[in-house]
Amino acid sequence: MKRFYRFAFILPFLSGSLFAASSTYTFTAGAGADKWAYDAVDTSNPPTSGPDLPGQIEITDYTSIELANNVYHSSAIYSTGMSFLNCKFTIGEATSSISQIYIEWDGYNTAFNSTGTQIRIWNFNSSSWIFLDGYDGEAEVVLSSAIASNFGNYISGGYLYAYAVGRGAGTGDPPSVLYSDFIKVIVDYSGGGTSPPCTYDFSGGSSDTNRVGYYADANWLLITSPDLTGQTAFPAGAYSLVGSSDASHYVSTATALHAMHHLNSLLARIQIRLTVFLLSGLARAMIIIREINTVNSESGIIRRKHGIFLTKTLAWSPRLLFQPR
Repeated sequence: MKRFYRFAFILPFLSGSLFAASSTYTFTAGAGADKWAYDAVDTSNPPTSGPDLPGQIEITDYTSIELANNVYHSSAIYSTGMSFLNCKFTIGEATSSISQIYIEWDGYNTAFNSTGTQIRIWNFNSSSWIFLDGYDGEAEVVLSSAIASNFGNYISGGYLYAYAVGRGAGTGDPPSVLYSDFIKVIVDYSGGGTSPPCTYDFSGGSSDTNRVGYYADANWLLITSPDLTGQTAFPAGAYSLVGSSDASHYVSTATALHAMHHLNSLLARIQIRLTVFLLSGLARAMIIIREINTVNSESGIIRRKHGIFLTKTLAWSPRLLFQPR
């Protein structure tokens, strides 16, 4: 019985990430816990120190910078200097999986000699503040910029620092005032996933490992039997096996290797079948050549073991006539 095999291959582990996602960081949640904003004053822009600014004070009205709703946090400086709103964000994505960092600030500045507003980001590699966007005026403006490379320069230890500054030194009354309505950071990344909602520790013993099954579908890990007592099931398709060096973005290296092992085994079997097919064809070709070598040079007859003769001229012809002996 002949068996016919048809194969369709999807090789997600050998390609790049199969999808993209983004995380938006604002002060609507986590203010004072995983993101912070500070008022500060300095006589130079950019300041010579960072990422924390000397004498900075954490703000208390975080609700003022949650949304772009014309509710402002004001940083008033009555001494000589410029007003800063220095923000620190906890970033959950691994820098290796990030494709873009976008920063946006909405606000305006007034001062005795105002020269506008700017936003900058701290570069951990060069220990300096990098210019992102600016406006030379007192009108309210949305400043924004996108960073497309060298993400490790701007995120260190999971933290990103960016500030808005009202340029123009305050010289008493009226003061230099920076009004901030809204600030956000958007991180685009590939590979997907968030921190796992639960942890399987298999504390009941090694037999517990047999109660959780899985299989690889494209680049997703799907759980087939998450029935550990007292534990929370992984949602299907929750964690990618590729696209991030951050352990929170995939289940385990062993799982990926397990899937790759099965894929390599399949490819090996296909290679063996192709090799057998080619060798079989080569053997048949050698038999034909051997039979041609037995041609009787006088009659042009090829003798076959089963009593069948092929009559043809020694010159090539597309017509082959089979005749009985």
